[in-house]
Amino acid sequence: MIKVKNERIPEEEFLKMREKVLSLWPTGKEVDLDEAVEYNLSLPEDKNMAKMLAKLKAEGKTTLFPRSGTPVVEEEIKLLKGLNEAGVCLFPFTTDSYSRNLRFDLAQKGLEESIRTGKPKLNGYPIVNHGVKTTRKVVESCYGAFDVRSSREGQAIIAEIAFASGISGIPQSLFGWISGFD
Repeated sequence: MIKVKNERIPEEEFLKMREKVLSLWPTGKEVDLDEAVEYNLSLPEDKNMAKMLAKLKAEGKTTLFPRSGTPVVEEEIKLLKGLNEAGVCLFPFTTDSYSRNLRFDLAQKGLEESIRTGKPKLNGYPIVNHGVKTTRKVVESCYGAFDVRSSREGQAIIAEIAFASGISGIPQSLFGWISGFD
């Protein structure tokens, strides 16, 4: 039988784990946790997933939560602005499958090919390849809050870059995400 316990990881060990995670791709160097906290606190309330969910609930409103994500930044912004015009204010920030599986080299090739051809060659947004500075442009481009979609394999570095970029939601499952309503 597997014994499960909830125990805090010693800080030194945790910081070593973070260092290893952030070294997986060069954009990990853009993550500064203290600066990321300040940045998130400076964002308007509409960028905070928990506050947006609470606001929608208090107003008795339902919203669409479409799955979306495209590799080229300008196309991602165009897509999000179109969703905004349709009334969407909560965005699942869907990462590509290479990033979800820590294959950032292949995500980079797909991103470059997408830019070169003008056609998406990835099935989502390669957040790790774009990094914090570029992803902040996407987050700031429209009204609403973001929820990064990933998987267990790539979750740690994707979560680090997402949070530093102003993305305030990161569920592991639908049930974990909606549990805040009760």
